[in-house]
Parts: sequence; structure tokens; C-alpha cells
Amino acid sequence: MIRAKVAATWLWAAFAGLCVLTCSAAGRADTSRPDITAATVAIPPLVTYDKETGEVGGTAVAAAHAIARSCGLDLKITIPPSWARAYQMAVEGRADSLLPTTKNTERLDVLEFPAKPFFTLYPALVVREDSPFLRFTSLSMLDGHSVGIQPNMRLDPAFDSYIRSGPVTVVERGGAVSLLEELMAGRVDFLADSIMVLRHHLGASSIDGRVRALDPPLGETPQFFALSKKRRPHLAAGTAASACLLGD
Repeated sequence: MIRAKVAATWLWAAFAGLCVLTCSAAGRADTSRPDITAATVAIPPLVTYDKETGEVGGTAVAAAHAIARSCGLDLKITIPPSWARAYQMAVEGRADSLLPTTKNTERLDVLEFPAKPFFTLYPALVVREDSPFLRFTSLSMLDGHSVGIQPNMRLDPAFDSYIRSGPVTVVERGGAVSLLEELMAGRVDFLADSIMVLRHHLGASSIDGRVRALDPPLGETPQFFALSKKRRPHLAAGTAASACLLGD
């Protein structure tokens, strides 16, 4: 059985009960408060998007709404066609923020990150049930093998660097379902993803008994509600809203 491992910060405990309320109210702005715009893409269960109704929800969105409200702001979500587009919107200041995102050197040039993440994911290697690999022992076990990941996915700094510089074949596929198909067909030896995200996409019945996650996890991936350095003036560095959002 695959075990989903997700560590929550205080936000999960404080706001878990608000998810249904927040998600259902995502499209209704409080015009009495200034707003903050956020670019993101659908990453269930973190960010969900109903194309027919335009409703945006998910655990990350619920937590972001709660953070914005605590800072006296109304959160407005934009869902562009791709993660690259969402990132570019934040880079150019067409969105005040980006969520959820990981911190790296490149992003530090264009985004400001809060002192603490608002949740943490634990990525793992996933193999077929008949794989000879029983545990994750070291990154060198990937040598000579193929690893399936989602495009633009950043899971763990050491892992990300190793698979892109070592003797590992990286296969990128959009979506957990496509990755599982590659694994089950024997076209990749490993998948690397958050077990929570993978399990949500596929459903427990389609995973259990077919694939398994290797312990221990690859590492941890803190996720942030990051601010564009070109955000609008009422959210600029030095304002009370900015200090609140960044936890200064």
C-alpha cells in the first residue's frame, strides 16, 4: 500500500476546517478590501479548478485565502494554461504572487519568499510492484535507469541536480496518469513525485497493488506563497501588507 506522507505547518491545523467554506467562496471578492492576485495552475489536491464553473479550490488555495484575509486582503486567483505562463505572470508583475512554489536561486531573483512555507510535501520514488528495488538507499541506485517526472517539477535539490547531471535518463510527462502509464509499460524504471499528488490523481484503487513507494522519501519540498518583486504598490516592500504576507 502506498503511504501518503504530508507534513503540515501550523496553517494546516489552523485552517483545515476552512477548506470547504473558502473554496466555495473563491470567486466572490470582498470589494471593501484591497486585493492580491495570485497565478497558479491546477495541481490537485493542492489547487483544483472546475473549467465549467470556474471554481478554484484545494488545500493550498484555502490556506492562501486564509493568509490573505489575515492580512486584510482579498485573494483573486488566475489559472493560466501552464506553469511557465503562471511563473511569467509573477515575474512581470501581471500577478502579485505565485502559489504554491518552491524556493531556488533563480526564483529568488524575481520573487520574495515568506519566512516559513505554508506546507511541505515529501516526494518519493515509485516503482512497479514487481521491481527488484525495495528501498531508497542512495541516488546512485538510479544510475543507468530512467526516471519519470512531471515537467518543471522540483522535488528535492540533491535529487533534481543528480538526475540532470548523472547517468540517469529523465522522461518528462504531463500528469500523474501519463507517468503511471510509462511505468506500467516498462518505459521508465522509477517515478518521482509527491505521493499525495499522485494518489489524488489516480485514486487509491488504481494504485494499490500495482505500484509502491520506496522508503524513505527523497527529501522534503517546502511550498511557498511567494510575492512578485514587481507587485502592485499597495503590496510593495515596506508596506504593512507586505510585512504581514512575508511574516516579517
